[in-house]
Amino acid sequence: RLETSLAASLPDATETAQSDSFIARMSLTPSPVIATVLPAFLMERIRIGQIGIGHNHGSEKMNTLRRLSDLFEVVGVVEDDPQWRRRRGDWECYRGIPWMSEEELFRVPGLQAVAVETDGFGLVPAARRCAEHNLHIHMDKPGGDDLAAFDRLRQGVEERDPPLQMVRN
Repeated sequence: RLETSLAASLPDATETAQSDSFIARMSLTPSPVIATVLPAFLMERIRIGQIGIGHNHGSEKMNTLRRLSDLFEVVGVVEDDPQWRRRRGDWECYRGIPWMSEEELFRVPGLQAVAVETDGFGLVPAARRCAEHNLHIHMDKPGGDDLAAFDRLRQGVEERDPPLQMVRN
């Protein structure tokens, strides 16, 4: 059954990745399946960085991004707080990834997305800075500690194309 539904969701040779029917069918296919069945020429890896390692889910987010290396190219990680850098900076999930400033991350050629994993109070300000650079934003809950600031962020990204994705790990 899975093979049948999978085959039905794949494009035929005349259908391109830009067509509405292809996109609609792919949106119904679980993302791990997409990663294993889409031909490489149909997708490039997403260039993504992470801002912050203070959020308790930050390391798991990085582990996931690295496990999905056929989908994501992790280009760097930012952590300005020396305490977090000292406490978590040598964790396995961050080994081999360049440490950089936020401005250096924003200047990485082809950067498409940022996972925001700061302490709760830093989530919305970091996400706003990402939005100012027209980046796709993956932000863990909560929406910061100021509901009005989060609402302004939400409204701002709704007006632009790069989305804000809120997650509950």
